Amino acid sequence: MKICHHCKEPIISDYISIRDNCPACGMDLHICYNCIFYDAGSYNECKEPQSEFVSNKEGNNFCDYFRFKFEKRAENPGGEVEYAKERLEALFKKDA
Repeated sequence: MKICHHCKEPIISDYISIRDNCPACGMDLHICYNCIFYDAGSYNECKEPQSEFVSNKEGNNFCDYFRFKFEKRAENPGGEVEYAKERLEALFKKDA
């Protein structure tokens, strides 16, 4: 599923153009942070060796190698935390 880097809401469009914005938050979508080649540890923060340097990673860019990254969206974002709290309470619960 395509997910906006900024607001984490799903993007339903099949094709993302340079001028497209997220319908939920209005942020640009054709950005480095939404690309499969973005890697903070790589040279120029990009795994694509032929791409040109992009200084603004959060703004629209004209990179020809841009491919929207697919991510899994947590169906229950607080579920693991709640489960851990219940387990801790059960562990330290005093039997009366």
